[in-house]
Amino acid sequence: MPESRTLAYSVLTAENACSLPHTRNVSAARMSEFRNILGMFLQLAGLTFLPFLILWQLNFGFNLLWMPSMTLLGVAVFLIGHKLRDRVP
Repeated sequence: MPESRTLAYSVLTAENACSLPHTRNVSAARMSEFRNILGMFLQLAGLTFLPFLILWQLNFGFNLLWMPSMTLLGVAVFLIGHKLRDRVP
C-alpha cells in the first residue's frame, strides 16, 4: 500500500505541478525577478539612448520635430522600466 501512495503522489506532482501552492510562489518569484531585470534593462537603454541622441543631433543634425519626440520616447522607455522595477510581488 505505501508504494501506491508514493506512485500516486509522484503522478500528482508530475501532472499538477503548476497548481500546487509552493510552485506558485516560485513562479511569482521568477516573474518578479524577470520584471526587475527587464525594468533595469529598459532604464539602462533609456539613459544610454538620450545622450547618444544629443550627440547625434550635434554631429549630424536632423529635423526639429525628431528631437522632442525622441526625447519623449526615451523618457517613456525609462518610466516603463521604472514601473516594472517598482512593483512588489
